[in-house]
Amino acid sequence: MYQPTKGAVKSYRDTVMEFGGLNQRVRGNENEFFDMKNMSSDSYPLLSPRKRRMTAYYTPNKITAMCNKEAFVWTEIGGDTHRFYVNGREIEAMRSSDIESKRQLVGMGSYVVLFPDGKYVNLLDDEGYKDCGTLGQKNTSRPLGADENGVIQHLILTPSTIDGKSISANTIGTVAPSSPDNGEIWVDNSGEKTVYKKWDAATSQWVQMSTTYIKITRSGIGQGLKKWDAVSIKGMLSPVLKNDGAFDVKATDRQIEQVEALNTDGAVVYYADASHIVIAGVLDKQCCIASGEVIVERKVPDMDFVVECDNRLWGCKYGLVDGKVVNEIYACRQGDFKNWYAYLGISTDSYAVSLGSEGHFTGAAVFNKCPVFFKQGCIHQIYGSMPSSYQLLTTNCEGVEKDQGDSVCLCNNVLFYKGPTGFFAYTGSLPQKISRNLEMKRWGKVIGEGVGDKVYFACGDSEGEKAIYVYDTVYGLWHKEDERNVTAFSRDGHILYMLIREDGKSRIESVTSEVDVAITENDNTFPITEEDFEWYAESTDIGYSDTNFKYVQKITVRAKLSEGSEVGVYLSCDGGDFRRVGYEMYREGVHTNEIAFTPERCEVYRYRIAGKGDVKIISVSKTVIQGSEKA
Repeated sequence: MYQPTKGAVKSYRDTVMEFGGLNQRVRGNENEFFDMKNMSSDSYPLLSPRKRRMTAYYTPNKITAMCNKEAFVWTEIGGDTHRFYVNGREIEAMRSSDIESKRQLVGMGSYVVLFPDGKYVNLLDDEGYKDCGTLGQKNTSRPLGADENGVIQHLILTPSTIDGKSISANTIGTVAPSSPDNGEIWVDNSGEKTVYKKWDAATSQWVQMSTTYIKITRSGIGQGLKKWDAVSIKGMLSPVLKNDGAFDVKATDRQIEQVEALNTDGAVVYYADASHIVIAGVLDKQCCIASGEVIVERKVPDMDFVVECDNRLWGCKYGLVDGKVVNEIYACRQGDFKNWYAYLGISTDSYAVSLGSEGHFTGAAVFNKCPVFFKQGCIHQIYGSMPSSYQLLTTNCEGVEKDQGDSVCLCNNVLFYKGPTGFFAYTGSLPQKISRNLEMKRWGKVIGEGVGDKVYFACGDSEGEKAIYVYDTVYGLWHKEDERNVTAFSRDGHILYMLIREDGKSRIESVTSEVDVAITENDNTFPITEEDFEWYAESTDIGYSDTNFKYVQKITVRAKLSEGSEVGVYLSCDGGDFRRVGYEMYREGVHTNEIAFTPERCEVYRYRIAGKGDVKIISVSKTVIQGSEKA
């Protein structure tokens, strides 16, 4: 008699010793993870949680921006005032009543410039930080007005030398002075146009001067200005001439034309003190402005984004400014962030270029020592070393998504940013998408920064969902940390700080377990080290490669635990809830924990390794019994 026989049970064992990163697509590799929290690639190819963070500072006030240059700098809203701090010390001169505008801190040399306030401070001037002020300067003078002592002040225009010395009235006229001294200047108004001439004793002749100057005198007219500033002048109208000590003689048509020609947007200041400025111009004789208001202003353009490159600040603007449509890129004069309209025909001049591309600017950065400006549908890059050689290169491609300008960051000489369809890497040609393994959500705000070999992206949406994604540029892996409301990043060398706004408080934390500042406030001494935190890594669905049902019989985890740490293993079959199938607490050394449990029949399964503290997962093995194709 023959008895029926049963074939041997087929089983197999899979071992993972090289752990990948996130893969949120429908099907992934067995060494990849569909979800995780507080994991990192620090111990690759092992699986491990991120490093502990350190709190550098926190305050109940709302911090709006931060950077770490020569010192740790941040801005915050206290009451109805926007305040500026350097290493915990407030700089009162940088205060502002505008608490609504978004702030941007840009470093240039030892200075930090605050936009859109247009203010600056020298971080090396640690004895009170008195080297601070405003980029723009607007001096308004009423031509006939009284000073603080009640003395009537005139706004007087006088022919002068470049250093502000008035030209004597007896050298102005149609007849040349007799017996002139060498270098004496004669204002010759005998022809249709007034000409300045200088006596050259060596040749015994009058030599016409190519550039002539006018001194403008009025209390406060030169306040805050300096030599070589480029200013806009308005209100030079209705001049009157002096007669017997009083300005009561009407000017000629030619003199009126000379004065009105001073109304310009590109005047260069050749000399300045509180009561005088000297500019280029032609004037028959001394006169006074009789009415109206004269405005001398050093202007700074309104800009959407600002970066520093080659000892210049670069900015961009798209929109309406003073009723005019603007679509331009600007650069300040080299080494001088106060002057944006200085055009003297030299290599250090300011620079501006108008664009034809449509849409708002969405971001800006510096790449390969060149400024780069993004729109949603293109990238503009400026090449060259001086204004005369600057060239604009436009690449039509997927640029930075609208409202995601804070996502642009540099890491390992590659620009990373959030585009309309994902995260991109830009190396100078066409951007390459790097987020194909991520489930792309419509994040309302993404903030990015690179440090070492990693790029951090803090994401958030209007519904309150948040996540910090980290991209390892060496291994090409994505990892997910925790859900924090990050509003800014700031890098200082190998240290990365993030600004967090939660529970009505602002916190500045180091994500790299290091800080280089020590702030003491309200009996709190920083930094404060984070305590042990929870973490987990959840695998992708496993089993798609085998069409049969299967039984997960055993999971073996080999791990190294640090003191106080713990780790657990959980299993989910066919999309069901996770159930804990094993648990391990700290024991000194490297241990292999073989977890056997009652098998459950399924098509696909996931495992989750979760724990607390510093744990390094060395390998994970799964023993699976193969079943039939029938349910």
